[in-house]
Amino acid sequence: MISCPECGQRVSSMAGTCPHCGCRISGNIWVCPECGTVCTKGQAKCPKCNSPSPEYTEPEKANLHTEPHEKPRKRGSRKRIGWKCILIPATLVLVALSSAGAYLAYQEKVNEDEDREFELLMTASNPEFYRQFLLSHPESEHCHEVEARMRQLVGEKEEWEKACSSGTREAYEAFARKYPGSARRCMCESKLDSLDWCEAKSKESGEAIDLYLKEHPDGRFAEEAAEIKNTMARTKVSPEERSAILGRLNDFLANAIAKQDAKQAAAAIDGKMQEFCGKPDATPEQIAAFAKDKMGKDVLGLHYEIRQDARIGKIRLADKTNCYEMDFTLDEILSRTDTSKPASKTYKASARLDSQYRIISMDMKEMP
Repeated sequence: MISCPECGQRVSSMAGTCPHCGCRISGNIWVCPECGTVCTKGQAKCPKCNSPSPEYTEPEKANLHTEPHEKPRKRGSRKRIGWKCILIPATLVLVALSSAGAYLAYQEKVNEDEDREFELLMTASNPEFYRQFLLSHPESEHCHEVEARMRQLVGEKEEWEKACSSGTREAYEAFARKYPGSARRCMCESKLDSLDWCEAKSKESGEAIDLYLKEHPDGRFAEEAAEIKNTMARTKVSPEERSAILGRLNDFLANAIAKQDAKQAAAAIDGKMQEFCGKPDATPEQIAAFAKDKMGKDVLGLHYEIRQDARIGKIRLADKTNCYEMDFTLDEILSRTDTSKPASKTYKASARLDSQYRIISMDMKEMP
């Protein structure tokens, strides 16, 4: 293939004429030995480097001795001219077919690359990739499908940003229902997992933990939930234990405090209380003295009632024994001779008991 000396288009050196401009090619060209430029035989010098043609002869000198009349054709020349008339068009046809075949092969490869790029694109979730495909292949047969998918992803992205901004379970559930095949589904499930776990922990109940494990058996917090559930099972206070604890506290309040009885106080504790109403290492006598301070001149008697909202928990100690902690509201009722004074007080109280239901510590803070 060479560049046509007239129009510069690519053409076969065997072509009779240039298919672009009609310039005669076969037998009418020479190549500059200095710079390689393709020139016609009618050019005495190379138009690029001005080198002389090795084959050029001036027309005047070539025709000095030419006879005034046309020389008779030699026998057989017509036959040779006929073969040339057949050979040149045939050559052009072959060149055209060859060029067409090469173009078709090139176009087929382009289409295969485009199809492969399209298949990979449809697995992506970034709308920008789809926009780049449309810019690179504006006349692709996949344009409508790519545009539809791009619009869907843009809408999905906006919905996800709204759900994240809201941060509610309802928003994430609505997104999951609307886009069940979304690449963000895993992130959505993770958000729901975290929300459910926070709710289960805040309730601090075995039922809430069981519900979380039912909804998320393979969730991120499933192992922690199972451990909490086992701990709750080990530290669950039975009805018998609750009854024993309440009985011990009621006896202590009714006798050691209400009657200021040091012996009853000693029966409820193990020698000393670690702490009693802010006093460390409280003895039975000190507990009775605390109770006597409540007996004013007009106070005839004391009575205590533990409300039903009492919460009791069991703790497993390092020595594998149990310890009970209790938070409760306590009503103190006073029998007074002076009816103008308050007849009752309410305390926010807490107590700790050992495995033998002996009171280890107790505190009472009057509520406003």
